[in-house]
Amino acid sequence: MHAQLVEQLLPVVNDPAVARALEAYAQYRLGLVQDQIMSAQDQLTLGQIQGKVTEIRNLMGLRDRVIAEAERIRAERGGRNG
Repeated sequence: MHAQLVEQLLPVVNDPAVARALEAYAQYRLGLVQDQIMSAQDQLTLGQIQGKVTEIRNLMGLRDRVIAEAERIRAERGGRNG
């Protein structure tokens, strides 16, 4: 993840209300998509739905990934300056 994107996302993931709202939305979407899996009629549709599930789960883990990447970037920059 690029440092600029991490900087843009940190305020979003560090705001507890926003983070909770994103998590609730992701859970909601995951439920809808899981219902679609049950009614999928062919492999192509099933594959598309599985892609949706993957992206929703990525959104659900966004906070942890952004924070970890921010820490990595800080450590990397600290290593250069020290």
